[in-house]
Amino acid sequence: MRRDISLEIGAHHFNYRVAAIVRREDAFLVCRSRRDNFCFLPGGRVQDGEAASDALTREELGLEVRAKRAVFFTENFFSLHGRRFHELCLYYEVALPTTGSLPRVADDDELVWLNVAAIADANLKPGFLAARLENLPETLEHLVLYDS
Repeated sequence: MRRDISLEIGAHHFNYRVAAIVRREDAFLVCRSRRDNFCFLPGGRVQDGEAASDALTREELGLEVRAKRAVFFTENFFSLHGRRFHELCLYYEVALPTTGSLPRVADDDELVWLNVAAIADANLKPGFLAARLENLPETLEHLVLYDS
């Protein structure tokens, strides 16, 4: 049985995560948290023995997606609900099937299309994404992020 790569190490909770950058015309697919006041890109934790690109289909998208390429690799240090996190995340540019509806996600979240013009006001996490989604780098970019 596979398990999420997510564990307590010292003062931090460590996660290995994958996220999808999905664009249709002038909108990006985001997961809006009903519990918290922010949005994030859909995806989830990678499991032991699993390729990150394979986790995209198994996680929140639940659809047959085609990973075009890895765009960002982040080391993200942040706090949420009183817990400190150390998270590694691979962001893939992906293509969704042209037919079908969006899947249902966890009760605390919902998948929505966010217009490019609304990204700046959506509290998209991590914060670097708002400025970078429209002009993705041509090669994989490594970022170290510290949330104050």
